[in-house]
Amino acid sequence: MKRTLVVLGLVAAIATPAFAQRSFAYEAGLFAQYSKLADTTRMGSGIGGGARFGIFFLPRLAIEYEASVIPSSTRTQSNVKDWNNRIDLVYNLPIGERMRLLMGAGFTGTN
Repeated sequence: MKRTLVVLGLVAAIATPAFAQRSFAYEAGLFAQYSKLADTTRMGSGIGGGARFGIFFLPRLAIEYEASVIPSSTRTQSNVKDWNNRIDLVYNLPIGERMRLLMGAGFTGTN
């Protein structure tokens, strides 16, 4: 949960703006993240990065793809990578002149 909040904060700070008033727009961004993996994975925590891309196919509805990689290690292997992929459908609801509420759902896969 903490990692998700950090990623969302960084994405909000770095992402390039999408001109959502147009009928078709896109946005892209880069981010850094720190992942603290559970002890049960027997993998070390680490710092990595990723990229995201979103397409607004309707003025307030977007589909987004995000990918990230975190270098890690185990007791027996040193060059292990934690790959995360995410696809979301996001609804953008204006709640003020400079504020938006983002609601979405999607699929996340980790390898």
